[in-house]
Amino acid sequence: MSRKNIIFIIILVVIFGFAGYFIYKDNQQSSGQTGEEQNDGVLPYDISKVEEKMPDLDREIIVKSKFSLEQRQKLLSDIQDTRERLKEDYDVLQEWLQLGLLYKALEDYEGAKEAWEFAGFLRPKAGVAFHNLGDLYHFYLPNYELSEKNYLKSIENAPTMIITYQKLHELYIYSYKEKEHLADDILRQGLQANPGNEYLQAVLDQYLQEKQ
Repeated sequence: MSRKNIIFIIILVVIFGFAGYFIYKDNQQSSGQTGEEQNDGVLPYDISKVEEKMPDLDREIIVKSKFSLEQRQKLLSDIQDTRERLKEDYDVLQEWLQLGLLYKALEDYEGAKEAWEFAGFLRPKAGVAFHNLGDLYHFYLPNYELSEKNYLKSIENAPTMIITYQKLHELYIYSYKEKEHLADDILRQGLQANPGNEYLQAVLDQYLQEKQ
């Protein structure tokens, strides 16, 4: 195996391993709510709108990144496998999160958006899909208003997911500058929800020091 392919695999392991942690945490945070809803016989979404909102699992896979043939085949195979699992059971949050990550790895940002939006439709009280959409709209499909909206939804749903406060803070100071006055407020909100968090406190202290 070439050095280039080894580096590519390591990068994917890091990306998907990190994302997998968030998927796991998201499932933990939403499991209580989902369980209660299932016990009550009520789904967390409007089942009549599933067909309307569900992304096309046979859509053309758009490959924009310049990967080697081996790398491309691996990603395309993973996408196809994930799609097949979703065709068997669409109501699996982690599969939609994973599909979005795979699309994003290929720089198919529209595909990633559709997958994560549907994940948010299926689990409107979970956090990771909205966090991912916040990142997507900040860095890849620039729309700072939608980025802020999705980060805030993620914070509402998953107030202990520390990284989202930091990402929204960075959106305000680097990109959405007309709202930079909220950059310290969002960190303080994070500290209220997570008292004593040393990381958020350090980010806030550094920001305030730099502003002096």
